[in-house]
Amino acid sequence: MEQAIPFVGRRRELEELQDRLREAQAGAGRLVLVEGEAGAGKSTLVRRLMAQAGPALALAGRCPGPGETPPFGPWRELVAALAREEEREPAGLPPPFGTAPGAWSPYETARALAGWLARFERPLLLLVEDLHWADAATLDLTRHLAGLLGELPALVLATVRSEAVRRGHPLWGWLPDVERAGAVRMALGGLGPEEVAELLEALGLGGGESEALARRLHRRTEGLPLFLRDLLLPVVRGGALPGEGEPLPTSVRQSIDRRLADVSPAAQAVLEAAAVLGADFPLALLERTVDLGEEELAGLLEEAVDARLLEPLDAAGERFAFTHTLVREALLGRLAGPRRRRWHARAAAALEAVAPDKVEALALHLQRAGDPRAPGFLARAGDRALRLGAPAEAEERYGQALALLPEGDPGRAELLLKLGWCRQAGGRPGAPEALRQALTAATEAGDRAVEVWARHLLAWLAVVREERGALEEAEAVMAAQEELRGDPRFERLERELFGEVAGYPRAGAACVGVLAHRGQAEEAERLFRRLAARERPSASHDLLNVGMILAFTSDDFAGAAAMCGEAAERAARLGDIRNAARLKANQLLLLLVGPAMPATAVDAVAGELGRLEEELAARGGLGLMPPGYSLAGVYRYFRGDWPGARRDVLECARQHPESFGGSLRWYAGWILLDLGDAAAAQPLLESVPPFRPEDPVPVSHNFLVLAHALRAELCVALGDEEGALAWLEAAEAWPPLARAAFFRANVRVARALYHRRRGEAEAAWRAAREALEDARLSGSSYTLVRAGRLVGRLARERGEEGVAAASLAEAMERAERCRFPLQAALVRLERAALLAGRSATAATAAADLEAARALLAETPAAGALAAAEVELARHGLAPGRGLPSGLTAREAEVAALVAEGLTDRQIAARLAISPRTVDRHLRNIFQKLDLPNRTALALWATRSGLGA
Repeated sequence: MEQAIPFVGRRRELEELQDRLREAQAGAGRLVLVEGEAGAGKSTLVRRLMAQAGPALALAGRCPGPGETPPFGPWRELVAALAREEEREPAGLPPPFGTAPGAWSPYETARALAGWLARFERPLLLLVEDLHWADAATLDLTRHLAGLLGELPALVLATVRSEAVRRGHPLWGWLPDVERAGAVRMALGGLGPEEVAELLEALGLGGGESEALARRLHRRTEGLPLFLRDLLLPVVRGGALPGEGEPLPTSVRQSIDRRLADVSPAAQAVLEAAAVLGADFPLALLERTVDLGEEELAGLLEEAVDARLLEPLDAAGERFAFTHTLVREALLGRLAGPRRRRWHARAAAALEAVAPDKVEALALHLQRAGDPRAPGFLARAGDRALRLGAPAEAEERYGQALALLPEGDPGRAELLLKLGWCRQAGGRPGAPEALRQALTAATEAGDRAVEVWARHLLAWLAVVREERGALEEAEAVMAAQEELRGDPRFERLERELFGEVAGYPRAGAACVGVLAHRGQAEEAERLFRRLAARERPSASHDLLNVGMILAFTSDDFAGAAAMCGEAAERAARLGDIRNAARLKANQLLLLLVGPAMPATAVDAVAGELGRLEEELAARGGLGLMPPGYSLAGVYRYFRGDWPGARRDVLECARQHPESFGGSLRWYAGWILLDLGDAAAAQPLLESVPPFRPEDPVPVSHNFLVLAHALRAELCVALGDEEGALAWLEAAEAWPPLARAAFFRANVRVARALYHRRRGEAEAAWRAAREALEDARLSGSSYTLVRAGRLVGRLARERGEEGVAAASLAEAMERAERCRFPLQAALVRLERAALLAGRSATAATAAADLEAARALLAETPAAGALAAAEVELARHGLAPGRGLPSGLTAREAEVAALVAEGLTDRQIAARLAISPRTVDRHLRNIFQKLDLPNRTALALWATRSGLGA
């Protein structure tokens, strides 16, 4: 019957979708959201496109109704259909689609799915229907996929009912996010009067009265295609046009009600049962629900199909669907409470017989039927959502189960524990309250397993918040966990919450972190060794995290690197190549930043990382980085491979900001700031936590103190002295700073730059020398090179040339021994500036400049190069090549001093020229650069690198 009503209008929209499909077939996919009110023809339009998909494989997944979509529902449906159609198993994907080991973030899951889709030979046209009813996990996955489709031969369509999206709806804030990720929104209104007339003409209803009828139909229906089809259906079936005085339905819902009234009461009862089952349903399930004979049911279904209320989904008639979701909504709206509960009870009984594994659907039917078994099935549905990586859905199911259990029920304690866990894992409010309720309920019920796990989660929150008594409580929980080791229920809860059973008391990890955070190194070391001797391979990564905290706060880079290497080997033996690559990348970074290891040993670790990434690519590209990028980007930066570093760190951080857990943005900002490009580093560093100086540094993430130091340096480079001081004071308040020389050195470098910016020469000098001494104590080669370069610069400015030469020589020796070409080039620039004033060393200064230019010319270090050019040009040793925008060496020098905030008189004193000469240089600069004032010049000089 659908084919009897011709497709008219929507030419522009259909052509746009066809263009998008052609782009996808060429490898440039997109997510397109087709929006409109109910009855606007969204499904008709996208189905029309799918029917014309050509070589593309067109498949659909559905969100069945409000509160009815299981975790990742439409995407699980689509992946299963793709696997059937193309005989390509998704086992290598992470849950919920496959069984790949390891912990996957939502972004990584989306990227793994995108990698799987990219391996299909045919282009793909995938439809997610009724996205406004999607679960949170589906929305999260779809949002991430939107940013990954640009390089895939896949067009993803999603239909959205526009009137459903209002403030408070999940799509309200989701839509702007997904647009920023690259999605396109297409809004469908009603058909115009001309298109209604075209529809009448296509039906052979032209003539003298057709224009008036078209206007009348358009006025009554507002051009909604579904309404028009319903009104014209009697004509198609051989009836007559409605007369001028004949009443018409005034809404789509009235139109559907009239259509329902045209079928027999028995057919209406079957339709009511079908509506309870879902938007689409298998015939076998309906047969058990309605308990009718095969022939009788077949006749009633034919009646519903003839009335265009149902449509078969396959040739065998084994599965049916409502022709429109509004038909199902109208039927459900007619069902009174008792009758609706009866249908849900019968649907639950039928489902238990036909598909007992459909836990989510069973839970929904039992809940709506008022069945006493509902809390148990809701809890099981929550457990499944938790296993699939959908904590928001799990939280909702646990909350629904709790609402049905009376106070004092012994099952409440476990549900409250899991509710608190979901809130804590998802960063949603109410976790401590739920966990405290779980603890109270478990204590009253004598449920020791739940009690200890609730105490564990509360103790961990106390540790992160640095609450008084946190260590003592964690130690008590650790003792209780020792007592319960081997208890089946205790270990079942551990597996459900954490995904695995550790071979040690998990609270011990928190104790190690607190002890290390407090500076109690010996106690932390003893406890860590005790736990590490017992831990199982499957739990190695959890314990590794606290071991690395201990190693960093003890300046033991070699120990931390060794732990990462051992864990990587263990993960590889277990077949977890993805985590092995992550750990190997951490090992490589620690060796680069840390001790002066032989370069060949570091290169060997980089080679091992490359082999792991190759194995991941061979397994389907399910790595920690998007295809075409490598985890070795920071290594390439240190080795002087700027094109490789730019691709794998800077480009990847900008194109895929959530790669490698989001930390790639931190590394990219760090590298740019290291090379003097503060303007480019700013958006990257400001996009990673901590976002404010007062944000605490949790014991589980010690690197955040480096983020504080980097943000202080960024503020200095941008001229924000107030912000720099706030970040510095926050970093210096961190307790382990008193004994962790590595962190202390980096904070003191930032402190020295801050004082230099303010013209506080003695304070800057003192901080820089302390930073160099701390760098030596820490064993961090990179930090030593950096601090040594700063001391050399400040010593030169103080006129202490011997100190400057010694410091720069030490930095150069370490940079060359560790094979840090770009860092060595930056040291050469400082040394060139030092040697430029002596005739005996002029040739060496010029050689240093040329060597540095060869390495740094294509990097963001152009400002540092220009500053060195200026310095040498002052002594007649360089022709001033490479100065920006045609400035002379002296003009560039004046611009740099303006960026430092100096007045004309101060600039004149610094350069030993008159204020009138400074003014003349400024007029020339303003003319060459077309700048209006000193403020604009300072900003330009900073962005150009002259203000470093």
